Amino acid sequence: MMSYEPLFKTMRQKGITSYRLQIMGFNRATYYSIKKGKSVSTNTIHQLCELLDCPVQDVIEYVADGSEITADCEPYTAPVKAEVMIDGDLMQDTQALLHELGINLDTAVNLFLRQAVRENAIPFRVGEPAAE
Repeated sequence: MMSYEPLFKTMRQKGITSYRLQIMGFNRATYYSIKKGKSVSTNTIHQLCELLDCPVQDVIEYVADGSEITADCEPYTAPVKAEVMIDGDLMQDTQALLHELGINLDTAVNLFLRQAVRENAIPFRVGEPAAE
């Protein structure tokens, strides 16, 4: 079978998120098909190699059927949809900031949650702002 684990490793090494890949012109639905291990065309592999400026082996590899994939990547788990209520003004300010940073709200929330889990706490001091 073909494994896309080298792609995810390459993206991590180059600091490229799925959102960044989309901004660079890669189809988001195709990315999620890859995450699920579905087949893609050689044109898709070619596009990834061009966008990531890497050889084919940094995107895909052959793994014999029955073999375990032992790449440095975490196994894929399907995203879970969550709804939150956010003040309208805060949302506009947040979207403007995230746009400047080149990330979307999903990525920002995932960054926050991963850091909270890593630290086993809210990853910043919570309290009243310092007096100016």
